[in-house]
Amino acid sequence: MIFQSFILGNLVSLYMKDLKNPFILIHENKILDKNIFAQAIGAISCNEVKRPLLVVANDVEEEVAGFVVTNETFSKTKVKVTNNEMIIHGGSGNQVYIEDRCEQLSDAIEMSTSDYEIKLLEERLQMLSSRVAILKVGGATTAESRKKRKRATNALNAAKAAMEEGIIPGGGVALLHASEELEKLPAMNIGEKIGVKLLQHAVKKSTDVL
Repeated sequence: MIFQSFILGNLVSLYMKDLKNPFILIHENKILDKNIFAQAIGAISCNEVKRPLLVVANDVEEEVAGFVVTNETFSKTKVKVTNNEMIIHGGSGNQVYIEDRCEQLSDAIEMSTSDYEIKLLEERLQMLSSRVAILKVGGATTAESRKKRKRATNALNAAKAAMEEGIIPGGGVALLHASEELEKLPAMNIGEKIGVKLLQHAVKKSTDVL
């Protein structure tokens, strides 16, 4: 299971690697001094088993950039760091704490008046509340598998677009609602009424066919 994925990976391509069972140091501000790692390094050096250190921070001063990469003391935690993102595999978070934090973020979103802040809070909430699903697509032949995979990809993209931009009812439902609104038009002469009835009959046709 992928517990978390962070945009913006490591600062230096030299440190791009996969980390297994690392220690994790998280700092909310920009790291300006190497001494900030003193306690973490001391704790790691006392450990009999050599384990990597993952440092997650808002930003890092150039002279200490070499320290910036990685993780937490979970026995089965794995970390993959690329140039664009960092992915933590094997989440061990407390579900109660996570749900409480999600509620706090939801409250903060409602109270905030800054569009930029709301966007950041929504992204953070999405990271904490999202889940991962694995879709397996196959077929009798390579061509069939490729065709089905393309269909599955298109379906996922359509679902994502609907979540982001919204949807409207299909199957002629919008036209059916529009026909009902025609009844609310002001008083008309006989010719206009006949025209409205014909239009109502036409827009309802797609629903009748279904």
